Amino acid sequence: MAEGKSGNSSVIASGLAVVLGAVIAWLTRGTSGVHLPLLAAALAGVVIGLADSRRGWIAAVIQSVVVVAGVLFIGREGTVPEIEKHSLFGAIGLSFAGSFIGAFIKRAFRS
Repeated sequence: MAEGKSGNSSVIASGLAVVLGAVIAWLTRGTSGVHLPLLAAALAGVVIGLADSRRGWIAAVIQSVVVVAGVLFIGREGTVPEIEKHSLFGAIGLSFAGSFIGAFIKRAFRS
């Protein structure tokens, strides 16, 4: 029975990763500062870690792929501005860090 719960949490975390990754990509595109996209990435990572504390890193990979695809490939004709590159790379790192923090918080309160 525990395996079924884990499977459901992985599906939920993956769905959240796609949606939140799209939001982060939208925030990153055309940004004039790095603060809002990086805050969103960190908070999204924590939410993903809370949703699936065992395999949240997989959802963080999905979120990172969605963010990269959204910023670099979708609707892009020229080069990526420097501020968007900083937001993009920071968002990838903070997605993973937030995922591990969310998983740690969930495990700490579970026991």
